[in-house]
Amino acid sequence: MTEMLKQNAALPPLANLKDANGDTPRALVLVIGESTTSSRMSLYGYGRETTPRLDALRKSDPNLVVFNDVVTSRPYTIEILQQALTFADELQQDLYLTKPSLMNMMKQAGYKTFWITNQQTMTKRNTLLTVFSQQTDKQFYMNNQRTQSARQYDDVVFAPFENVLADPAEKKFIVVHLLGTHMKYKYRYPEETTKFVGREGIPEGVSDSDVEVYNDYDNAELYNDYVVET
Repeated sequence: MTEMLKQNAALPPLANLKDANGDTPRALVLVIGESTTSSRMSLYGYGRETTPRLDALRKSDPNLVVFNDVVTSRPYTIEILQQALTFADELQQDLYLTKPSLMNMMKQAGYKTFWITNQQTMTKRNTLLTVFSQQTDKQFYMNNQRTQSARQYDDVVFAPFENVLADPAEKKFIVVHLLGTHMKYKYRYPEETTKFVGREGIPEGVSDSDVEVYNDYDNAELYNDYVVET
């Protein structure tokens, strides 16, 4: 990891990169979800009301853009972020090693950069995520759990987010990486927020043995809606 950070720090800046907004004060926030599918979001037409806050925002804010035709190039977190946060793609998968990342570019454009995560960043598998996070000016690692079967809720990002907003830097770029609806779903939301139980709203093809997990996912989606809207 140390060598990758040194290699990244030695990369030349992009030529002619500048912020079109100049020095206008602003805070740009990139929220990275986890295992969340649009097919289970009422925002995209799902029958159960799993995203009531985003649904309301869509009605009240004409600036909210909902993209309906989006696919990911990779099915796993590490692999997709390796491409989503860099110039790498399916044909040139190693470009993240030789070209600046999004975090590098935002710093070059004059932003103070922050990374807030509720992911288990410090595990061996997540080393690349840690490298990306260390490319920012300040990091907040909120999840020290050693298992995914722990009730680690995404509301832990609220306090550091408020801390970052209070930072005196006039231009801020904030990455917030949530646990979202990552398995095991029942550990992604507080029990008192449970809304979906039983078979109501569940497709007939879902077996009785899968009903609990199906509901757990929708309840996790509902809690994710609360976190994102907040």
